[in-house]
Amino acid sequence: MRMRGSSYQTAPLEQYSPEFQELAGKLFALVGDRVRQTQAKKYKGSYTFTATSTQGTAAKIIIYEERRGKVNGRWPGLGEGVYVLLRVNEPTAPQIWQRVSSEYPAIFHRMRIEDTLAIAPAHSEQFAFFSVRNDDDCENIAEIVSKWCLAL
Repeated sequence: MRMRGSSYQTAPLEQYSPEFQELAGKLFALVGDRVRQTQAKKYKGSYTFTATSTQGTAAKIIIYEERRGKVNGRWPGLGEGVYVLLRVNEPTAPQIWQRVSSEYPAIFHRMRIEDTLAIAPAHSEQFAFFSVRNDDDCENIAEIVSKWCLAL
């Protein structure tokens, strides 16, 4: 798997734009309704969901804004907004990717399993990512994240 070698250290959530905070919080609540309460955690700068089997990080919801947080390494040129990250450097990730991507091709078409980034401080955890668009169905995104967490 080709790693990008870039990472992002998030700023505290309350420093981001209110509209991004609202969207990220909505997604967190929707995913939280679908996974065990212990799997959904709000941190200072992101929302994190653990895997069912390993208790390691399976997915994240972050906000990216240019003047917030800190970029490290070769940044992929992401636009400002809310991003969903799915952990892909686990042995079962390719099989899960294949299964879940066939259920949600429109969203998985927007990311590549080879293009990853890390969220500081856990640089060894690599995530494929996509931005949440205004026309995205948040219920579908919550289903994707919860299925990923339950399968990983």
